Amino acid sequence: MSRRGALLAVLLSALAALGAEPSLAPDRADLVKRLVGRFYEQENLAGSSGKILRDVVLVQRIVTSEAESRKASIVVIFCKNPKVSLVFLTDETGRATAFLQRGTDTWIYRESLRIPLKVSLSQSVFGDANLGDILGLNLVEDFTCTSVAEEENSYIFQFKRISTTYPYSGVDVVADQESGDFSAIHYRSYAGGIIRQAALSDYASLNGGHRVPTWTISSLHLNTARSTKISYEDIKPLSIPEAFFQPNANSLSQFLRWAGNYK
Repeated sequence: MSRRGALLAVLLSALAALGAEPSLAPDRADLVKRLVGRFYEQENLAGSSGKILRDVVLVQRIVTSEAESRKASIVVIFCKNPKVSLVFLTDETGRATAFLQRGTDTWIYRESLRIPLKVSLSQSVFGDANLGDILGLNLVEDFTCTSVAEEENSYIFQFKRISTTYPYSGVDVVADQESGDFSAIHYRSYAGGIIRQAALSDYASLNGGHRVPTWTISSLHLNTARSTKISYEDIKPLSIPEAFFQPNANSLSQFLRWAGNYK
């Protein structure tokens, strides 16, 4: 079996266990599996959670627009597997910053901090983007689908959170009935209301057959005139030193220097 075929088999195996409420009709549950599977299969980043290959680097560009101002940052994500990754970025103050994800734990590190500090996936990264946004939404492992509705040529899938580390109680996923593409994600607060949204558009194919959308994120209760756009610029295999993926100052300091030179 080819590597891609093996990865797809892993993805399909994970999707077979995709959570759905018992009250969801079988045809609706099959629809959820098919379109969620399609979304991750097209990204071609299939690991056990359906999103990240082992030893891969993803380059994102984040642009925040507000009135007549515009700020941009390049984010580089180094992944060992779906739940172990390092993020390098230059934040809005120009500081080189590292985020480390290991399982359900995440840390932030800058040279000025001296030690890594634990943070949540809701940690702000740039504009309206948070750490959970740039690491990716994992509908396979972190959510269960509770309902499916149809509205104006779209399917609306309502997911509730399983993972306690995810910063929202649930998400509503909007998919185009004709193309099957996800077009929007609505994020729900713990009280149940929708507090932010992401428009998914301009699906593009990168090298290696990775078909990914641009995410435009906006808050519905803070600065509604501001939007933050996350687009992928490159995805490719890269052998990443195992020693960097440790939550201590020495490892993460070395990572910042290495990643800065790589970038």
